[in-house]
Amino acid sequence: MSHAPLEEGKEPKRPSYVLKEAVWNGKTGSWYYLSPDGMTYTDVAKLADKHSAKPVIIDNMEENDYVYKLSPKPVDLWLGLVKGDDGKIYTVDGNLATVLNWNDGEGTEKKERYLFMMWGGKHADSLPYTMKARACLEWKYAPAGRTIAPKQK
Repeated sequence: MSHAPLEEGKEPKRPSYVLKEAVWNGKTGSWYYLSPDGMTYTDVAKLADKHSAKPVIIDNMEENDYVYKLSPKPVDLWLGLVKGDDGKIYTVDGNLATVLNWNDGEGTEKKERYLFMMWGGKHADSLPYTMKARACLEWKYAPAGRTIAPKQK
């Protein structure tokens, strides 16, 4: 499916699979949805899959600040970042993460493999089944003029 080129600031036609509660950010070229309640990372992954989205992948510090400010009160948000067996941080797409904003003392525990954004916009790591944080789902609008297509079911 082809779409008109993206004009900064102007929301393109919203694909049917993007949740109506998701907000558009013309600077990042993405829609974002913040869940009302905390959940485990496993539940966030299921929610993202159900809605053809991904847990948010922070591409730059401007996006980090935007996502941090989505909630009017202190909350933790799961990120689409995981630690590989090699100790490096990867996106849920399998690419090396380009932006990490570690809080002091975080990122050192090898068994904590899933990353979240703490209140204050800093990143931390945790075990997916011992912590609940809110989901921040993201749908990227591809710069080439196409949205990221949903998975075929």
